Amino acid sequence: MKVKMNYSIIAGIALIVALSGCSKKDNTDPSNTTSTTTNYASFSFENSYGVLVAIKSISYQEAAGIQIPIEVNTASATFVSSPGSSTFIDAGQVTLNTKVLSKETNNSYIYQDLLNPLNFNTVSWSVTGANGIPTIAYSDDKPWPSFNGFTTLPATVTKSAGVTVNLNSAVSNADSVYLILASNDGNFAIKRVSGNAADVTLSASEISGITAGSGMIQLVPWSFKKEDFDSKDFYFVLEAVYSKMNVTIN
Repeated sequence: MKVKMNYSIIAGIALIVALSGCSKKDNTDPSNTTSTTTNYASFSFENSYGVLVAIKSISYQEAAGIQIPIEVNTASATFVSSPGSSTFIDAGQVTLNTKVLSKETNNSYIYQDLLNPLNFNTVSWSVTGANGIPTIAYSDDKPWPSFNGFTTLPATVTKSAGVTVNLNSAVSNADSVYLILASNDGNFAIKRVSGNAADVTLSASEISGITAGSGMIQLVPWSFKKEDFDSKDFYFVLEAVYSKMNVTIN
């Protein structure tokens, strides 16, 4: 599947909006399959009033032949007035680890202040509440999802062959995993598999519309937990985005 979106926000906002569609009532994998293709347009809150996402974005730079991880921590939160609504609402002030998220014009909340970065030694959310959203105080106790196979991500992708990433024991603490291939013009394809899948593949047909040239691959393990506040369900997500830049797509 190919969708179009601003290339610069794939690692952050686009994935967050997609994750807002988790509709399970427990902590099982929302995909229930190793071959589900995610369509951003199909997502809604369904049975929840909000999703709060903490994100580790990890890319690597080479120095003296050594791959050095560079981590940037961000966050997002979105709320709705009733399950199933696709319109976000103002929920008051939202903070993660005491840092205030900025409210966007569509009422989504984002934290992207790189000069005052988030520290994820703890993940503690606070929402003052408004418009039917209750006061929320929540500290996540789940271990962070991770991927230790960055060196196995390909530097070149041939569209006629598709791309497969071997997961096996490389992924830990994940309910689901996304594989994303994106070209620099904003086209990208995405596949979701369960957290215990042996591998994840974007087939030749699924990436046929991706523009040849330079792009990136992202491997995104994530987990979630549902909590009840004032008889309303909210999802708390831990997401790790591993990005390999300057991938050749031919």
